[in-house]
Amino acid sequence: ISERPREGGDMPSFVTAPSLIGAEVTIPVSQLVQFVNTHIPSSYKEEGNGPDIRGRVLGIWYTVGTKYSYTVTRGAIQIVPESSSALKISVPVSLRGQGGFRGDGAVILGLDAKNFEADAVLEIVVEPKINSDWCPLVEMSPSYRWTRSPLVEICSRAWIDVTGPVEGALNSQLPPLVAKAKTAIDCARFKSDVARLYGSQSVPISLPWNDKLFVNIEPSDFAFSGLKVDQESLRVAAVLTVKAEVSGTALQAAMLTLPPLKKLENTENTMLSIALPLRLTYDSLTSAVRQAMGGKTFQTDIPSGKVAATINEVKIYPSMDRLVVGIDFDAKFPGKILNTKGSIFIVGKPNVDKGTHVTLKDVSFTRILDNDVWNILSALFDGEIRKAIEESAHYDLSGDIEKAKAALAEKLGDPKTIPGIKVTASDVKMSLGRTAIAASELAIEALFAAKVTMEPNLSADGLIATTP
Repeated sequence: ISERPREGGDMPSFVTAPSLIGAEVTIPVSQLVQFVNTHIPSSYKEEGNGPDIRGRVLGIWYTVGTKYSYTVTRGAIQIVPESSSALKISVPVSLRGQGGFRGDGAVILGLDAKNFEADAVLEIVVEPKINSDWCPLVEMSPSYRWTRSPLVEICSRAWIDVTGPVEGALNSQLPPLVAKAKTAIDCARFKSDVARLYGSQSVPISLPWNDKLFVNIEPSDFAFSGLKVDQESLRVAAVLTVKAEVSGTALQAAMLTLPPLKKLENTENTMLSIALPLRLTYDSLTSAVRQAMGGKTFQTDIPSGKVAATINEVKIYPSMDRLVVGIDFDAKFPGKILNTKGSIFIVGKPNVDKGTHVTLKDVSFTRILDNDVWNILSALFDGEIRKAIEESAHYDLSGDIEKAKAALAEKLGDPKTIPGIKVTASDVKMSLGRTAIAASELAIEALFAAKVTMEPNLSADGLIATTP
């Protein structure tokens, strides 16, 4: 009884907005200090034979072996900021030991065990970096200062200062130590390990209207802040930019080439920000309305008697920038024995209301073709049936959004989610955004945002003994 709109959605689906998966990892300086002090031994002992020394006495050449034993004891390790991107590690150490020649002659002459001692503070400035080519680099600057100069007891209670020779030996070892630190991490292996994690993947999800959906994720770039240091904590932040979509088809997992690592300058606004197009097929929308209205009979009184219409079939399809609800019905008119069969079409625009509801707005009937039948049925269709269509085509997702927010917070707060790391999500927001009527589906943009922080629990699994 009304005109059937041409079928076909000519609205291009909106371009998927980039999603940002960002998080900040925070390590309190106090916890790091406790961790280091617990795991580095407070003392270290070693003894052994040193090199042989060849010399000539009274024109005769002799070769004499040496030996040593010593104990290194450290004090409390301190870690403080050196700059906004570097740490200074200070370790007070005490060295006590003996050294001398091997053999009975050395014992007789009292040359087998000469005492030596020294106290110093070792300081190492460490600045870890990751270059744009994903190669990690450790910039290290070691130094020391004596708090008790190196001394050797040449005879009972007679000590001599050997600072010069000892410093010469120590200073010669510092450049090789720095060079070794710069190559301590295998760049190729590190990049290979990261590359295994960087790729397209699919995560199965369940939504109220469809429990067989997938979140398809394709990464595009990565940004890293580097180490940020202040008096309270060490922080690193990272943001992964991805294309994320919800689809009924899983994306085939594949490794991708690592992009150049970008520098993340502003870590204050590091957010988890995801825009997911929810692609609802018209068959799934039809099923929802059909379940609410299919087979249902509507009736009302008109001046000539009672009129009733039974809904036989409902179909939702696109027509340009609108959705069409086509209804096949059987109508019973007053005074007529046989039912009248017909079809009527209602059009409306999808609309997001309050960020949580999907509705049809500007609902209207298409051009009426049979005015006689419409005059009889108008009160029924323009009243109860129209209201029923608007209600059944109304998707209230507020409850589901709140459940999703609660489930996410619970999942992130579960210690089993990322073992050894406390994950906190704050300022969690979820809502619906843009809509688009495509040829085979209605696309609705789901927006999610949260501030995510991670704090490694260095005392987990007994790593740090709990102090009362």
